[in-house]
Amino acid sequence: MNMYDFEATDFALSNKGVHLLRSKYNYKTIEYESIEKATIKRGPEINNVILVFVFGIGLVAFALFQSLNVLGLFKNPDVHVIYIESIVLPVLPGLLGFYLIYVATKKGPILIIETSRTKQKLRLRDFIKSNRMEDLRNYLSRKLYYKFVIQG
Repeated sequence: MNMYDFEATDFALSNKGVHLLRSKYNYKTIEYESIEKATIKRGPEINNVILVFVFGIGLVAFALFQSLNVLGLFKNPDVHVIYIESIVLPVLPGLLGFYLIYVATKKGPILIIETSRTKQKLRLRDFIKSNRMEDLRNYLSRKLYYKFVIQG
């Protein structure tokens, strides 16, 4: 089992480099020598922000459209039965849509690691919760020297 100096949900840091993790297993290691720039800044914590935001807006629009249809059923004198499913139908997509919009617009601290080939965005939420952010900054500044930047 690997012992890391710092470990979060998505990545870990050791003397060898930055280890990208999936379910606590290392699937890729980025050595410190291959890192061209590392930046800590506030930014969106998810990938595909625009796609998530547009999907959220679509779900909210669907919920509003269905709500208007249900209100139309209440006003229609020819309709004698309104099923509960038609009343509940807009609720779940509406809630999911608002949640997706919230997640897409939420910003938090992220670590961006740039190499010659790739750019990785890593969430730092675990370090904020455990109050180890200052230790992480000191560790990265010792390992990366001038390649490490803190913005905002």
